[in-house]
Amino acid sequence: MRFTFGLLCCFCFGLFWLTLPVIAGPLEQAVTQGDLETVKSLLSKDADVNDTDRHGRTAAQLAVSGGHGEILQTLIKAGANINITNHPKTALIFPAMQMGNTEIVKILLDGGANIHARNLNGQTPLMVAAQYGHADIVQALLAKNADINAKDENDSTALMFVTGRGRGRIVKMLLDAGADAEAQDKANNTVLMWLARRGETEGVKQLLAKGARVNARNKDKITPLLFAVGGGHSETVEVLLEAGAAHDTLYYNGGLTVLIGAAKRGDVATAKVLLKHGADVNAVNKGKVTALMSAAGEGHADMVELLIAQKADVDLKNSSGRTALMYAASKNYAKAVHVLLSAKANINAKDNRGVTALMLAAGAGNLDTVTVLIDGGAALDLGDDRGFTALMAAAWSGHDQIVSVLLAHGADISLEDQEGKTALEWAREKENEDVVTLLTAKK
Repeated sequence: MRFTFGLLCCFCFGLFWLTLPVIAGPLEQAVTQGDLETVKSLLSKDADVNDTDRHGRTAAQLAVSGGHGEILQTLIKAGANINITNHPKTALIFPAMQMGNTEIVKILLDGGANIHARNLNGQTPLMVAAQYGHADIVQALLAKNADINAKDENDSTALMFVTGRGRGRIVKMLLDAGADAEAQDKANNTVLMWLARRGETEGVKQLLAKGARVNARNKDKITPLLFAVGGGHSETVEVLLEAGAAHDTLYYNGGLTVLIGAAKRGDVATAKVLLKHGADVNAVNKGKVTALMSAAGEGHADMVELLIAQKADVDLKNSSGRTALMYAASKNYAKAVHVLLSAKANINAKDNRGVTALMLAAGAGNLDTVTVLIDGGAALDLGDDRGFTALMAAAWSGHDQIVSVLLAHGADISLEDQEGKTALEWAREKENEDVVTLLTAKK
């Protein structure tokens, strides 16, 4: 992310500066208009080739912004300073590369442009060319012996800047030229991690062929596989798994497996790849949360179906005693609830406080889920460890529609909790007048 944002800032600022209106002398005007003959004539009359316009731009800088290759060559022969960094404090080669004008870049390189120059973010021309995917420019820079393993202020190398799918050609160029496949930035991110997080599958294959460590970890203990899963890059995930990536490792202090991560995102394609390669469908994190619970809690019904088909245990409980059904019910994911009930999930299971899925749905005001649970046979009058029922939860929260549905299906209004209070008394205490009216009418 830092690569993209930093380069985007430099790019936008550079282009804005280069495209400002020209308020200058005859040479700058001629360059802007692409008038080669006038440029030659003015130079023969001793025009200052390094003079600047009102915005601090030289004729060479204007030639670059206009893509005037012949004029640029003429200016360089006349002594134009192409390594000037007067404004915006970055060498002329950078905006040329960002625009992807290979001809202009090659003219600059042949004219003596500094291939070791740094932009505002400490990046070299090679890093920028790799970032923007300009393979021909990368090749030209390598031919000029650009420092392939130079590092920016974050210790990132050009190989780490390769972004986007289909950039395998650039990765190969850099590796063949001697790029360090195991280079690490300040956060201990390896090249493989950067390419995996961007889904650069061909580049990942090439790095693995060079012996890159498939299970390397950065300072946050994250591996290339987790980066690929987090980006939803199922093809890259498959390549990493085939290379021996560990798939049931716990990340973030035990809070996540790669399958749980894919399930939480609803990434069915990646989950299928992980399961095919042996990921444990019932693996838990340190809170005993499973992939099924994570999918249910995000409402990913198609993921829930996939995991159940792969023998996920629908009645496993997390450390708080909650099941996947409770996860879905508490957030009103009625479709996921339906899928779980079709798989014979225990509809009346209780968590560590004696709370059921129906109680959670009723208290949260989840009408659709309450309806599905009632239709599925949920016990209406079960109480939690305090004797609090689904009707009381709805009354306490002021959910009059749910109170009405529960009453219509025979919920007992006379039940008392451990404090000796009924649903009506809770409604009165919370001043939920609509609920009071409904319950009073039932007495």
